[in-house]
Amino acid sequence: MANETPAQKGAAVKAAFTAKVALLEDWAKNGVPAGVAWPKNRSALRAWQGPNGNLRVWSDVHIDQERVGKHPDLTRRFIEAVEHITFRQTAKVDRLKHARTDAQIAAAQRDALQEQNARLLSEIAELKRRVQTLEALIQARTQS
Repeated sequence: MANETPAQKGAAVKAAFTAKVALLEDWAKNGVPAGVAWPKNRSALRAWQGPNGNLRVWSDVHIDQERVGKHPDLTRRFIEAVEHITFRQTAKVDRLKHARTDAQIAAAQRDALQEQNARLLSEIAELKRRVQTLEALIQARTQS
C-alpha cells in the first residue's frame, strides 16, 4: 500500500469499491446478516472496511461522487443498493409491527372467548341445577 503507484492505488480502490457495492447488492436482495453494520451514505462507504474488516478505505470524495465522480456507475449501484436495503428493513419493521398488532388482537379475542366460555359454562351449570331441581319437584309430585 505504501509503495503503490497512483495507478495501482486507483485500481485497488476501484476493486474495493466494486467489492463493497457487490456485497451491498447481495444484501439488498437477500437481507443484511444479523448484527452487521453497513454504510448508509457515501461518507460511510469510504470508511467502511466490510463485515470482515478487509476492504480498502479511501478518503477522496471524488471517487464516489454522483454523476461526476471517478466511478459514477458504482456510485449509482451503491445508492440503489442502500435504497433497497433500507426498503427491506423498513418493510421488515412494518411486518413486525403488523405481527405484533395481529398478536394483540388475537390475544384480546382469545381472552374474550375464554370469558364467554366461562359464562356459558356457568350458565350450563345453573341450567343443570334448575333441571335437577325441577325433576326432583316433578318426581316428588308424581309420588305423592
